[in-house]
Amino acid sequence: MENAKTYKEQASKILSFDGENPVLIKYNSEWLSKLSAIEVIELSRNLSLQQVMERDMFQRRLKTDMDIALSEFFYPFMQGYDSVAMDVDVEVGGTDQMFNMLMGRKLMRNIRKKKNLL
Repeated sequence: MENAKTYKEQASKILSFDGENPVLIKYNSEWLSKLSAIEVIELSRNLSLQQVMERDMFQRRLKTDMDIALSEFFYPFMQGYDSVAMDVDVEVGGTDQMFNMLMGRKLMRNIRKKKNLL
């Protein structure tokens, strides 16, 4: 929650949290905590192993025989699912989150059938 305050401060430089159409802050626990293991497995059918393995960090680790934990593998998928749960058309994030946001775009195309998303 302390980090969220900093994020809001940073985002308020380019986004409006007041006025006619304010940005809303949501916590993904609202939808992720309600998913069963079976639902997660069903949702994961919308991405391939190859798509997730495109991540440069994973590629570097494979080349050096370093392990990739399943939690690391699922993280981009679960963060990408945030886009689907909120049905968003635009995402804002740091460069360190770009891969996860791209996973969201892929999930939006596959699950929500939305085209021409960046």
